[in-house]
Amino acid sequence: MHFCMGRCMCHPLMRNHYKSDDVTSMVDKVFSGPATFHATDSSLFPDLSLHWVGGRTAGLQVVRARTARSFVALDSDAAHYYENLISRRPYPLIETMQDILDGFDRVEALADSASHIVPGHDPLVLSQYPLAAPGLDGVVRVNLPPAS
Repeated sequence: MHFCMGRCMCHPLMRNHYKSDDVTSMVDKVFSGPATFHATDSSLFPDLSLHWVGGRTAGLQVVRARTARSFVALDSDAAHYYENLISRRPYPLIETMQDILDGFDRVEALADSASHIVPGHDPLVLSQYPLAAPGLDGVVRVNLPPAS
């Protein structure tokens, strides 16, 4: 929220990925009470936690969840694609280069192996993991091992 309400949004390149309706909706939730902010690492439940990595935006966090196959790191925008993480080349829209590069290391430390890392936007995720249910396209089971 700090990022999408801050001075970065004065630049069309930075605000291009945000919708004012989404930001307004979140502000409404803050004022009506159901919003909670986690500025640092936070344990939400046993085996489910948030971890600050920064980089893409000032407050970027990733989710670490224990699944049947061990800990999985759900990377959100920390690594848009597998290739960003492998080659250490961030997605071009970033807030702080050092934080995103350090975030790559953090993501790898949070996951039990490279096959336990799930990038936030890579279409390969949909082809590597089993469907959550027959006919439910676009939703996969990352709690199960990837096919490759």
